[in-house]
Amino acid sequence: MDIEYLAQPDRRIGDVIEDGIARRGTPDEFVLVSAFASLPTVLRMKPKTEAVKAAGGDVRLVFGVDLGGTSKQVLQEVASWGVPVTIVKNRIVGVTFHPKVYLLRWPDQVEIFVGSNNLTEGGFYKNSEATTRTKYNLPADAGALAKGLQELERFLNPSGPTAALLTPSYLASLLALPEIPSEAEARRKRGEAMARKPSQNQPNTVFGSEPVKPAPTLPAELQALLLAAREHQQSEFKRAVARAKRQAAQAAAGQPPVNPTLIPALPSPLAQVDPNYFYMTLPAMRSDSPNIPGEPRIPLEARDLAEDFWGWPDNYDRSISPRKGAAAKEPRVYRNWHPVWRIFAADDPSRVVLSPVRMYFYENSSDFRFYTNELNLLGAASGDIVRLQRVDDTQATYECAFARAGSPEHAAWSRFLFNKVKASERRWGFA
Repeated sequence: MDIEYLAQPDRRIGDVIEDGIARRGTPDEFVLVSAFASLPTVLRMKPKTEAVKAAGGDVRLVFGVDLGGTSKQVLQEVASWGVPVTIVKNRIVGVTFHPKVYLLRWPDQVEIFVGSNNLTEGGFYKNSEATTRTKYNLPADAGALAKGLQELERFLNPSGPTAALLTPSYLASLLALPEIPSEAEARRKRGEAMARKPSQNQPNTVFGSEPVKPAPTLPAELQALLLAAREHQQSEFKRAVARAKRQAAQAAAGQPPVNPTLIPALPSPLAQVDPNYFYMTLPAMRSDSPNIPGEPRIPLEARDLAEDFWGWPDNYDRSISPRKGAAAKEPRVYRNWHPVWRIFAADDPSRVVLSPVRMYFYENSSDFRFYTNELNLLGAASGDIVRLQRVDDTQATYECAFARAGSPEHAAWSRFLFNKVKASERRWGFA
């Protein structure tokens, strides 16, 4: 029997589990016990659980729903996997289901991880976490394994009045509870959301920073799933607005509407991602034409699906310009933020520029853009790919690199452009 300790982020539990499966093959048993679970990390585990299931192995998931740490979207996703999912919740106030246990079994070895790592992007990759990894070599350690399994039984195979299988009827009951949040709300309740007012860039901060290795690339499936959910949400919103306007017109005409409703506000996204990078092909820049200022538009879907990455909306101050909007003939309304960017060309990383960059939302036309003359000065052009990373170090909030069309970096970054910009040939994606 071998015992070792994982001090994350030096050794990340997500990487260790991934490497173990890659090295030893699909396990015969895979059990994931976590107080909280996030949709991105659950989707990372999906191919592994599907492989175990396809090979006739045993997959079990055990999740808590205390403190709003597991979302409706997570429950809906895992309920579709066709594997046993147990939800543990004690209704007594102040009693929280909080364990994190992960078990993998092969014919000649069992590995059990017990520590502080929730099944979330922070817990598996980014946070500082401590975990014990115990390896039982079979058959020599069969007795010690049996004792360990007995001691962890209440977590690996929970039963009793606080444990319930996630059946369709139980899922429906959970989704109806207001205390089960959306994925976006769950991120905030888990406390993993990035600080939106970054004290790191204040001159008298009391906190330091150290670089953290990025999590693995976000699955393209996740981005497609969240984009589809957001589009559906926006379609429902537009129908609700149209219905409210029709009823207002009826009321103005002296025809009392049936069940009158107010014009709603656009709801917050149901789910969020915590990306390492944002990639986007650039539109026309000043190098393409001297009359073009070069203010790349960021797709609103990208902003909505990663609000913390963009510091939206908390970091943006609202301002009204007396200059009228051309179409609406009304004052222009902006929301502005000016974080410091570290900017360079990927083919010349030695030439680095630090500069405040205007990031802004123009309410009149619902445009979300950034403007920096430094990209123009460095020769960025239409079709180049810009890569943004949130760094929050003592010098800058973002790192911005761009890859020129035809360069090796451009070819490498192109594979992350999963999504098409509407009404454009440009593309974008998270990684």
